[in-house]
Amino acid sequence: GGAGGGGGGGGRYRIEMRHRNGSSHIAVGTYRELSRPSRLSFSWRWEGTPMAETIVTVELTPAPGGTELVLKHTGFTAEPDRNEHVKGWTGCLERIETVATAEA
Repeated sequence: GGAGGGGGGGGRYRIEMRHRNGSSHIAVGTYRELSRPSRLSFSWRWEGTPMAETIVTVELTPAPGGTELVLKHTGFTAEPDRNEHVKGWTGCLERIETVATAEA
């Protein structure tokens, strides 16, 4: 679901992240909102762990020289979980900037 431009949600995803040491983590969730081209929201949970489901929202807005991306990840019940996700998302966003700059 969510192929149109008007705030629809629905559909599930599953992302497997493989690490250099051979281990992997799997994130699963459901798309909650898709408002093209500016907003995407989805639930987030690590498969096989007791961590509660959380919500990720990505907002894109035009900015001088490009696009501003704001990512919010809410609903954590434990500060260590939140802190680990801050590290993970920060690393992902830094890699996006590196790739986008290299291709420009």
